[in-house]
Amino acid sequence: MTDPRPIAILRAASGDDAVDVVRGLVHGLGDLSRVGLILGTTSGSLAADRAFDCSRVDDGGKYISPAAFSRTLPSVIVAEITLALQMNGPSLLVSAPEASAALAIRRATLWMNAFDLLHCVAGGVEGGRAALLLLGREALRGALTLTATWQAAVHAREDLSLMRLSTWIRDGGDVELGAGVRISSAMDTSVIAGQ
Repeated sequence: MTDPRPIAILRAASGDDAVDVVRGLVHGLGDLSRVGLILGTTSGSLAADRAFDCSRVDDGGKYISPAAFSRTLPSVIVAEITLALQMNGPSLLVSAPEASAALAIRRATLWMNAFDLLHCVAGGVEGGRAALLLLGREALRGALTLTATWQAAVHAREDLSLMRLSTWIRDGGDVELGAGVRISSAMDTSVIAGQ
């Protein structure tokens, strides 16, 4: 593992198609083998799983092919993105109640140092909608700080950190995402080392 080095938010984007959001963030980076992808989700593929289950009931209990339903496993979105964009760096899907996006960002900072990644895309995705950050070594958009303590509620129905991240991407300012992750729009702030 390399020594922790400062990590900053290079770009931020949100949109209704996670693949397109990631494509925009990594555009122009060149070699994607040292670009990680860590997404957080609360419900994962719950809607697709329910539709699949309902289709079995509607067909008299017959089992049809899961291939008829994309994203019937929570981690499929990560695999779909890495395959579509030919990203072969490390990837992960995190699912934690109201702090999924924040924990994905927190894990990304750790992985950047552990795997000596040049960049990492991290944030949240729910139902295909994504709010993501491109993390790197130079501060262009905002500063990212981590604190040593964090807590996540275990009964949350939605990822509050994803909502806060989406708001920050749209409006800027300072925001506490949860899980000890804080983002600031201060352009001249030196950024963090992961905990």
